[in-house]
Amino acid sequence: MRRSRMPPQLRLGPLSRLYEKDVPASLENCHNVDSAAPLAARPLPNIKSKDSSIPLVILETIIEAYEARMFPVWPVIGTETLLQLLRTGECGDAYVAATALCAATMAQLLLPPMIVQDRTFTGQEIEKECTRARAFCDYRERPDLYAVLTSFFLHVYHAKVDNQNSALLYIQEAIVLARLLRLDDDELQCSEKDFEGLANGKVIYLLLWVTERYTICPKSIAEGFAESKDRGYAVQYGLPISLHHTVSLSSIQSHKGGTCIQGLVNLASLFVIFDSSSIPQFSRYKEFPVSKEQLVTLEGRFADTPAPLKHLSVAQQADFLATKSWMQTLLWQQAMCRGFLSSAASCDFMTFRYPAQVCQEVLRRIKLFSTEDLIPLGRDQLVKLFEIANTLADTILCNPQLAKRSTGELGPPDYLHGLYQFISPMLELDGVFDSMLRQKTAEILLRAPTRFWQLDHSTSSENEGAIENVVGIGGTVI
Repeated sequence: MRRSRMPPQLRLGPLSRLYEKDVPASLENCHNVDSAAPLAARPLPNIKSKDSSIPLVILETIIEAYEARMFPVWPVIGTETLLQLLRTGECGDAYVAATALCAATMAQLLLPPMIVQDRTFTGQEIEKECTRARAFCDYRERPDLYAVLTSFFLHVYHAKVDNQNSALLYIQEAIVLARLLRLDDDELQCSEKDFEGLANGKVIYLLLWVTERYTICPKSIAEGFAESKDRGYAVQYGLPISLHHTVSLSSIQSHKGGTCIQGLVNLASLFVIFDSSSIPQFSRYKEFPVSKEQLVTLEGRFADTPAPLKHLSVAQQADFLATKSWMQTLLWQQAMCRGFLSSAASCDFMTFRYPAQVCQEVLRRIKLFSTEDLIPLGRDQLVKLFEIANTLADTILCNPQLAKRSTGELGPPDYLHGLYQFISPMLELDGVFDSMLRQKTAEILLRAPTRFWQLDHSTSSENEGAIENVVGIGGTVI
């Protein structure tokens, strides 16, 4: 079958928008992944019945969308090799992994249903086909990297559609399968020639390692300022992080993987900072007797972390910057909960001004990106930015003095308003977050002193110019 071109509505932009024009923007930089552990190709099971299989043209189109938008986020599958296996039908595991990948990609990128020969295919239908086809594969007794990736992509899909129990089970299944393959063994040397098209097993393990910390850490949000509790699935299920062993980044950096894998390594380095400290993970954070000095030292390490390299994809840069600021916010919450904050503290981190400083820095850097750039990062990115904005909002509401500002200067209410406006398109997909942050932001802006009455009204012309600077479209104060 001739490979069809991606329809215009699915052409979601290039892999990355580069800051330096002299850096090549080809996909080759991202697709130079190492091979995986040995895999014996198994014949394609009976999964091509007309009433249930997914047409190849559907898989091809979605895989092209993965290549264009999602590969920097999940740099684990080479699309050309995967498509060859799908066309020949020689590997049933590849078909199962491809359907899981397509379901996750459709959900993450919010792709519309696709129609082929009067049949409509949605992410849900592709996920069901993946589950049906997987039942023919003995992946539990004969695990391989395809099985690990299938469980990972099913986790992504179910997390995106808010099936949290299923998402939890699939990420744990992926971790267990990875352990059965000994991917967590730093001394294990993954083969670089036995199988083409998948990332090295160490890279796949790193993706799982980061993902588990993402899914466990981010969900203190709904409780807001008053309840900075344990995060993520640890809140809902009382489960700790299972991958306690800190991943060895040096073993991954030694492999050839291009800029996309380097971006994943850079992101993981932020989590390594926590693991290398004497402070345990957030799932056990509340009961641990951490000192003020430990928190200050840890925050200093984040503050000293350099910005991501400009040749990384836009999504990777945005993810790194948001994750760093989010972690700094979580640390500040811990200092606040333990009563370490003081208006007379010499360290800004130990004052109530700190959330505003973090938000200001986020705005300064994130203005280089658009909301569209953040879509491949999924809901995790919204959660991080919401946490930063929500923490600042609660801080201002509890400390009205923070809303005061000098004439003509921006203050914490302005930073909150700016971040809210940036993430508002994403908030439209999450009514709970949107309602909570909208209400707080509106209350803060109404409480804050308007800059209009602080202006010098010496002349009418100056006054008119000032009004143009202060009042936005529709008369909204900005």
